[in-house]
Amino acid sequence: MKIKNPVLPGFHADPSMVRVGDTYYIANSTFEWFPGVRLHESKDMVHWKLLPSPLSTTTLLDMKGNPSSGGIWAPDLTYADGKFWLVYTDVKVTEGAFKDMTNYLTTAESITGPWSDPVRLNGVGFDASLFHDDDGRKYLVQQTWDHREYHHPFNGITLTEFDPATMKMKPMTSRTIYRGTDVKLVEGPHLYKINGYYYLFAAQGGTVWTHQEVVARSRTLDADSFVTEPDGPFITNFDTPDFPLQKQGHGSLVETPSGEWYYASLTGRPWNHDTESSWDPRGWCTLGRETSIQKVEWDDEGWPRIVGGHGGQLEVEAPRDAIPTDAPTDHSRCDDFSGTTLDAEWNTLRVPFTDEMGQCGGGSLRLIGRRSLASTMDTSMVASRWQAFFFDAETKVKFEPW
Repeated sequence: MKIKNPVLPGFHADPSMVRVGDTYYIANSTFEWFPGVRLHESKDMVHWKLLPSPLSTTTLLDMKGNPSSGGIWAPDLTYADGKFWLVYTDVKVTEGAFKDMTNYLTTAESITGPWSDPVRLNGVGFDASLFHDDDGRKYLVQQTWDHREYHHPFNGITLTEFDPATMKMKPMTSRTIYRGTDVKLVEGPHLYKINGYYYLFAAQGGTVWTHQEVVARSRTLDADSFVTEPDGPFITNFDTPDFPLQKQGHGSLVETPSGEWYYASLTGRPWNHDTESSWDPRGWCTLGRETSIQKVEWDDEGWPRIVGGHGGQLEVEAPRDAIPTDAPTDHSRCDDFSGTTLDAEWNTLRVPFTDEMGQCGGGSLRLIGRRSLASTMDTSMVASRWQAFFFDAETKVKFEPW
């Protein structure tokens, strides 16, 4: 059985992958689209089944007024102490010197919920993830933002202890553990403890053609103690311009029950006009950031390496202990709107679908225009992501202007 990349095509950015028993879960960014955080599950890493989104109420996520491309950035899904832990960032300002944002935590005993009311963590940086150490202590790992003039805004990866008893941060424990390399723009951190080392996976270079993932490690969690992997980066497509997958990086690591390792990351698939070079510019990723999965092996020095080289592979060997999963692969669908609620494949801008926006059921979807598409409040818009470069779309429309 082969994993065929991308495994989650069309607008599935910043994957956070975790295994619980024999089942793998992936959480993806959704930005200003509601409900927040896209979830999938699989037992073979080949076929992925869509699950209900965890942030489906305005108690958990209120994005009214958020700018385009604000909202949910890089959620982190982990499992510990018999429950799922979901850390997510709601970004309110995306441009300029400031990044107004809040990092939240919600938990659930089942992946389908119910999810607890959100706990506010902090707002000093985005891409926050939760690390559960083997001594029972927990830490928030995040990119830290510096708004000061003449300072680089991406101010390294910060570690802060989190108290699960009080569900509060311990700000006095905060320290910068990694500052990245000269590539800069270090973000998207995930921390793991493997064979006595703490391994930090982090993205660099921004989500463009120079995007990459680096790995650093340390025996401790002390400030500035992490050393970058030699002969890196861990994964990048900067020097593989002809490869169909580009921009790989910003992802997470998972171990299978039988001890194999895999890494899920975002990727982009560019296309070009006939009159354009495929190297500069490399093209246009009209399907957005997608999710790829690559196999990982460990070298004699204990550093992780991507199988097939740091550019990755289009087809990857599935785990040898994979359990076949029943899930669609062609992403074709038809909706006759016979139910009274929208299918999980539909999303709305910033707010949930309400009776004031329209009605669903009886074989039709009725939309009530409220504001223009330029509004950042409660626009009456229902949309579904593109998941293929070429497709046929058909609908029957009845228009009743006021």
